[in-house]
Amino acid sequence: MSDADPSTDDLLALNGIDGSTGRPAFEALSTARIAQIVRALLPRPTSGDEPDDEPQPSGAEPVRGVGDLAMEGWAVVVPKGLDPAIRAAIEPLCALRREQAGKRYAELDFDPEQDDFRVWLERHEVSPGSPDRNLVPKYLLLLGPPSLIPFELQHLLGIEYGVGRLALETVAEYAAYAASVVRYETAAAASTAREACFWGPRRDPATELSSDDLLAPLVKGWGRSCGVAEDAGFRATALLADEATKKSLVDALHRPAAQRPPTLVFTASHGAVWPSGHARQAAEQGALLANDWFPGEIVEPTHRVAADDVTDDARVHGLVAFFFACYGVATPAVDGYPRSRAEPPRIIAPGPLLSALPRRLLAHPRGGALGVFGHVDRAWGYSIRRAGAVPQIGPFHEGILRVLAGAPLGDALGSFSVRYAALSASLLGSLDRGVTPPSDRELAQRWIERNDAQGYVLLGDPGARVRGDVAP
Repeated sequence: MSDADPSTDDLLALNGIDGSTGRPAFEALSTARIAQIVRALLPRPTSGDEPDDEPQPSGAEPVRGVGDLAMEGWAVVVPKGLDPAIRAAIEPLCALRREQAGKRYAELDFDPEQDDFRVWLERHEVSPGSPDRNLVPKYLLLLGPPSLIPFELQHLLGIEYGVGRLALETVAEYAAYAASVVRYETAAAASTAREACFWGPRRDPATELSSDDLLAPLVKGWGRSCGVAEDAGFRATALLADEATKKSLVDALHRPAAQRPPTLVFTASHGAVWPSGHARQAAEQGALLANDWFPGEIVEPTHRVAADDVTDDARVHGLVAFFFACYGVATPAVDGYPRSRAEPPRIIAPGPLLSALPRRLLAHPRGGALGVFGHVDRAWGYSIRRAGAVPQIGPFHEGILRVLAGAPLGDALGSFSVRYAALSASLLGSLDRGVTPPSDRELAQRWIERNDAQGYVLLGDPGARVRGDVAP
């Protein structure tokens, strides 16, 4: 996850632990240096001009959360070049959504060689800020890896649409996920308990920040607010600080038959970062560092929770996970935080990759998770720092509340997406020559908050939802 609260000289330690060294994966930068980078990277609009390429909030947010597929629609987006066997493998899920969405069911194509955000919308006869659910339904399942449908499209579509991605290793895994969701939705009873489990170590300044300013208010509430689980009528299980061990999280995913798994597992921790091409990168990028790890230690299997810790006897069917961690769900090939226009892009992986842990949860042989939320690229804890006594975690609280209330998973990131659009406009506006320029600290924080809000994505079907009959 992201790192420490800036010190008095505004030195900001960037996020991620290099698993091969146990040290921070990125050198610290001052807010002055970050501000210099932002000014160099972003265009300067002239006073009164609107940014040409940044999406704007559509004003349609009150409609979000209705969740009726017959009204809002559901579509699978199939890219050119995808193995046809993958589309065939998820037919049971498509058949269920076709029945539910009726005339607002669609199958849409995507051309990796020609389409970008605007071109794709125009080909399907809609435009940003002007949705038509009969042409492009609200809930969009992007089928296939980011090499065929880029993360950028997922980020931008997420501002107005409920978007999820299904990208697994084998045709059999796609089939397993589709069958698992259908089985969950059509079973006689729900497979999870009315419980939300929160897990997070407290080992260094970065995890102290996430523990105090994210996990604690989510679990206990703040001001006049109660904890998010209580708000939704669920019980909260808190595995925090010394209790946030590898064993405690693994046990939560491997409960005995007499005890149902939680409906939600929310974690906040460091994600392991491995050098590009490292032998452990594909299997352990974004693995969750437990309180068993100490700063400076090379990351060993005993320190982290990764895909190989979710054994075949795990019980995760119907579970929803949210990983607040660097590269928690995916890693782009190129660093999304360049130092300047002049420097070549930093390669952080041989190609864009989906983290192995969420893929294992989704395609588990006993029945998979409904969806996994998390970050592409780094997750900045700096963006959740308190503003005085008020935690800046509204999007997390609202997203979790929507999930537990039974809204389609594609609605959970609505607040993050609208926040990204609003911050994008605000950030460019702050560089307008006609306004008073922000301080270095203000500009750096706006940039970090905007990029952080952009990075959250859903892996799994955006039309899936927690059942209303989840057991006490």
